[in-house]
Amino acid sequence: MRKIFILLTCFCTISFVVYGQTELCGFKTSCECADSISNELIDNSDLIFEGIVIAIDTLPLSNIVTKQALKKLRADTQDFSNCAKNIIDRANVLVVTVKADKFHKGEKRNKIIKICTPIEQKLCGYQYFKIGEPYIIYNTIDTTADIYYTYCLYDYFILKSDYQYWTNYCMQTKKLPFKHRN
Repeated sequence: MRKIFILLTCFCTISFVVYGQTELCGFKTSCECADSISNELIDNSDLIFEGIVIAIDTLPLSNIVTKQALKKLRADTQDFSNCAKNIIDRANVLVVTVKADKFHKGEKRNKIIKICTPIEQKLCGYQYFKIGEPYIIYNTIDTTADIYYTYCLYDYFILKSDYQYWTNYCMQTKKLPFKHRN
């Protein structure tokens, strides 16, 4: 386990040095998706469902991160933590509330599901949701939003339980071509 942590730390440090200090302090600055759609999208999705968007909100990332994570981040003195502090103070998240009516994969939960996505397109945020429109949504269940904002998993952005379903542009979430029936 320690070897994996050391390798991950080295990779993150190398990524930081190679990519340099960008506007996001060496963190993600562009969206890069695979060119082809494959079964990996289905395999890697924890929940796939169809539903109608009933609300769209923009929340600060700091509002959906646990108090313990914020406290840990504020106390951290590592180089990357300064960048993460910058992000937590200025990043916003699109929170989309969907009334689900057809599940294709995953545990059937409540009919009302909150989906999160980065608000910035360069972070692969899916920005095409419209209230009243039907979508098929591919989600992962994430306990941290680090993967959406950084190249590394430092667990800076541990999420509150209501905000653990995430989608992005690369996951092929899309508006359905027909009107949904309730």
